[in-house]
Amino acid sequence: MAAGGPAARAPVAVAVPSREVRLPAAAGIVRFLAEPPKVVNVGLELFADSLRAQEVQVISVDWQPPAGGKQKLIEMLDKLGA
Repeated sequence: MAAGGPAARAPVAVAVPSREVRLPAAAGIVRFLAEPPKVVNVGLELFADSLRAQEVQVISVDWQPPAGGKQKLIEMLDKLGA
């Protein structure tokens, strides 16, 4: 092991029947998991509140589906180009 942490390794190729998948180096994953989580919450404020209660950094986005999620209204808006 190198000073300051694990030595970086090259990505590993994994054979999958239809394609090749490149996996990230383990050192990058370890660094990612060592950091405290940072969350972007979209819509459900109760979820954001529970994370904040655990001292997780949360940014909330006030988002709702277009036209309240009503498919007929969405189709009408699409026709208008809105």
